[in-house]
Amino acid sequence: MNDPANPAARQPGTDATTFATRETVVAKVALALATHRPFAPDAPVVVAVSGGPDSLCLLGTLLALQRAKHAAAPGELVVASFDHGMRGAASAADAQWVADFAAARGLRCVVGQGEALALARDERLSLEDAARRLRYAFLRRVAAKVGAARICLGHTRDDQAETITLNWLRGAGLSGLSGMRPVEGDLVRPLLDVTHAETRAYCAAQGWQPREDPTNTDPRYLRNRIRQVLLPALDAYNPNLRQTLARNADLIAEDERYLDAQTDAAWAATVPPPSLGLRAAHFPPPFRERERESEDGRGVDAPSAVGATDLSVMESGVATDGPGVTTSGGATDGATDGSGVAPSAITFALDALRAQPLALRRRLLRRAAQRLLAQGDANAASAAHTQPTQPLEARHIALLERLIADGHTGAALDLPHGLRARRDYTTLILERNPSAPHQSNAATQPSSTPTTPPPTIPLPVGEGNAQPAGPARMGAWSLPIPGALDIPALGWRLRAARIERPAGLEGDATVDAGTDSADDGGLPPVPTLAPIAQAGTAAQLPHAELRVYVDADLVGPGPLLVRAWRPGDRFMPLGMEQEKKLQDYFADARVPRALRTRLPVVVGPTHILWVATQRIDQRVRLTPATRHILALQCEPLP
Repeated sequence: MNDPANPAARQPGTDATTFATRETVVAKVALALATHRPFAPDAPVVVAVSGGPDSLCLLGTLLALQRAKHAAAPGELVVASFDHGMRGAASAADAQWVADFAAARGLRCVVGQGEALALARDERLSLEDAARRLRYAFLRRVAAKVGAARICLGHTRDDQAETITLNWLRGAGLSGLSGMRPVEGDLVRPLLDVTHAETRAYCAAQGWQPREDPTNTDPRYLRNRIRQVLLPALDAYNPNLRQTLARNADLIAEDERYLDAQTDAAWAATVPPPSLGLRAAHFPPPFRERERESEDGRGVDAPSAVGATDLSVMESGVATDGPGVTTSGGATDGATDGSGVAPSAITFALDALRAQPLALRRRLLRRAAQRLLAQGDANAASAAHTQPTQPLEARHIALLERLIADGHTGAALDLPHGLRARRDYTTLILERNPSAPHQSNAATQPSSTPTTPPPTIPLPVGEGNAQPAGPARMGAWSLPIPGALDIPALGWRLRAARIERPAGLEGDATVDAGTDSADDGGLPPVPTLAPIAQAGTAAQLPHAELRVYVDADLVGPGPLLVRAWRPGDRFMPLGMEQEKKLQDYFADARVPRALRTRLPVVVGPTHILWVATQRIDQRVRLTPATRHILALQCEPLP
């Protein structure tokens, strides 16, 4: 008889064939779990269930192993079902169906809802990619809520074949051809040795009637066309195609592990640490790299997508769990999504990058793109399907290779997913471009037009000891003499003091830069840091002065003004007899373009006095006639 409390149930099969099917599938799952041992004893596990045959088979086999007290069985099973909002009432009904199915078996169930169509439109993603991002972000929220370290997914051998074929068509490289792994970080796939036909037979043997999602047969989606047209055609050439692809994926995965280790070493050689003497926090933005050091992965999570999406509250007795997450069968408590901050830019030393073998150079570029798109998830290495397997395809890598080989300073390349690459004098910088939409199609050709100087930046009022004057409203701050000024917008602290003894530039033998004395006007010691020129490619400057001395009488009375570079600025660099455009000076000194607008410019009553970290103006240099000295010092903000 059918179970009236369970709309999924019908009369289970009892013949020998049905029994053999059930036992075969359970045995395959048991073997996978025994081989990889992904679960800690008695630890809760999140099981992603859509109501289709694959996910129902996954849940059923895990329950069977629990009942058999199998040594590799998971602890508490928490069902998680996500409605992508793509089919209106039908998809909401599927989610409710899963909740009822779980409740009939005494399982806790968490249901969430998002708007994949809206995310795809806003972020210019494919619908499949948007749905994937929302789903994985939701699953990790549930795992964080229930304290689960693992999330079980119902991917089968057929899904593996489709994924590998899709990656091959897109030119995703070896990592794409290695397909999905049975265990990747927090993700576990116990059904990779089970076929879709077997999951259907298992559900039939159990008397279950899985839900059918019509989008799985919609030919508008490339994966569906691969499933319905391409793979059946290839079966004519190799009837065991899916098994062959899975076996090849296992072989390639072993090669990938070795190449990953080589890529780690190449990464250390080509991406300098955030500092060599300076902490990362000492860099003025945007060079304060916020990269989390984590294992590289073929996919990344996007929990921010869930943050921008309502998770609907289901009815029918399902209790509300926080804002928009619903729970049945268990107590509620706060959930976190584990989100963090990804790097905004990754900088390669160009010569070191060129010196790498081509295979490793390409892997470095792919890894940089993956890390830029990661959202700081502690399991970013495992989220193999939250983003496309490889954000950069072969054609994008070819364009980057051209930029590395032939590009000139200032050349840039727009890439998919809102990424951008640009050439500087000695570096290649990959960065997230917040002003660009996330594109999932082709990159443009490298641009041959260098970027122009930025317009005047409206900057906030000064802090520290300074009292902002009227010009602060125009993007300038007042630096009192003596006194100090913090400028968080630029990432620097400026100090000024009068001293009464002969002095030279920082590093001159006549000046003890490490001594805090009254002769230095009460200034603290020059920071005992490596010069900014040695602080890694994030700030490669050929000369860096953290403290300078100028003729106070030639400067005139204070206060001084501090601002960012403006188009048209001119000064007379020390040692020259005529003025020079500051833009030209930056170019000749090879100051990275992105750093130019972050260097403080100290301005006197009539002209620029000092470009911080660079040079003073020739007209205020110390001479034998100097009687009063003004010391100026800059320090990266902590």
